[in-house]
Amino acid sequence: MKILKDYENEITAGELLAYIKGGVPEMYQDDAEELLETIAANDALHPAAVYTAAAVTKIEGDTVWMDDIPFRSATLAKAAKEGDTVYPAMVTAGWGLEKLMDELDEPLQVYLNEVLMGKCLDDAALYIAKEICESGSGSKMYMAVPGIENVCPIEGRDRILELLPDALDITGAVLKDGSLRPVYSNTFVLYLGEGYDNLCLDWESPKERIAFMARLNAIAGHV
Repeated sequence: MKILKDYENEITAGELLAYIKGGVPEMYQDDAEELLETIAANDALHPAAVYTAAAVTKIEGDTVWMDDIPFRSATLAKAAKEGDTVYPAMVTAGWGLEKLMDELDEPLQVYLNEVLMGKCLDDAALYIAKEICESGSGSKMYMAVPGIENVCPIEGRDRILELLPDALDITGAVLKDGSLRPVYSNTFVLYLGEGYDNLCLDWESPKERIAFMARLNAIAGHV
């Protein structure tokens, strides 16, 4: 099991503006700068990620057994084969952002929820994906994210955490009644297999990173 803490040491306003899906990004320049200044002043951003390598021990229907723990994912069941390696992961941006929420005015709350949260969680997945690509072989990255009924149900989160027994203690996150807190947290499984090449061409390019995550989110059913 591998632990990544504070994997994002600096986020710029330009990077946040690149994550805006509609409208004119430059309109949010002041919000981006104010939010980042507030976060820095409160030392509120401490992202962490925990991931591991697991063997695919069985595939039956749309269920994949990772180290003999069943995980239902139509995506992985179609792409992977027995003996392959998959990478269960848990990521969080830390409790600081959630505690800071009540101190922000509404525009900054929206910006935090809809933009910064996505960048933090995407950066964790990118960091892990980069390590997998550098150490593995294959041309297409797949991602399965629990929470989409009939594709990868939310119960899959428990199965992922079974494979990461110390993840909650390491990150300080909490799982209660199927909900993972702080809210800026997520679980997923990455798999590097064969297929048309969808990998990131330049891990340092914000545009390439965003495009790569868009492809992974589409595969996972999150668009």
